[in-house]
Amino acid sequence: MPRRSPGALRAEPAHSTADHLSSLRITACPGPPACDGWHTLLHIDGTELIAATNPELRGLDPDRLLRPGGPLYPADYPLDAGIAYLSDSCGVPECHGLTVRIRLRSDRVTWSGLFYQDFDGRLIEQVRFDLGDYLRSLASAREERSWESPQRRLLRLIQQRLDRERPLLRFGATTWHVTVNVDSAQVTVTLWFPGERRDGGGTHTFLLALQPGLAERQQADAVIRELTRSDPRGRLQHDP
Repeated sequence: MPRRSPGALRAEPAHSTADHLSSLRITACPGPPACDGWHTLLHIDGTELIAATNPELRGLDPDRLLRPGGPLYPADYPLDAGIAYLSDSCGVPECHGLTVRIRLRSDRVTWSGLFYQDFDGRLIEQVRFDLGDYLRSLASAREERSWESPQRRLLRLIQQRLDRERPLLRFGATTWHVTVNVDSAQVTVTLWFPGERRDGGGTHTFLLALQPGLAERQQADAVIRELTRSDPRGRLQHDP
């Protein structure tokens, strides 16, 4: 069915969803060649919300949107959740992107502030989900990571190890901050003291070559082992 103009849509009442519980399915586009970059797709009753709102919009990175406690997780007070951005803007929803209001009432999750057409050409401004189904959709999308590249998977595993095991790399009472980047050939780990990174003081960078044929979990283990013993001045140590 051809889409109608915004003026024509505004001239007629919006479709009421007061008695209807919608379904939510979340997928992710893994980037080229399938699409132009990592972004999340939100399918409501079979209609992809972001593209139906504006084909130029791109959903946020799935790791940002689907993280526990992230923008899509409801509360018993209204939350304005940025879910998409214009690809030629600054890359965040505040720059002419898409924001929806999410609220939890009893066992219902409501999304409002919408403006898109469903498959039948009806204007949708609000949808409701069953809380249990909604949370299962988020969990399923977060755990199903077939869209994830090997480099991205390795980066996630390294970050999980750092968070879970907390090898609190420290010098005396001061904890080092850590950033990790992964490309096709190596892992780059940067360590710095708080307040010293801006002028470059106290910064250490390690370049760790990836080992061909080694699974991502084993690669992550190797990076953590190297990270906790490689400081050239012997200043890094595990916190007991």
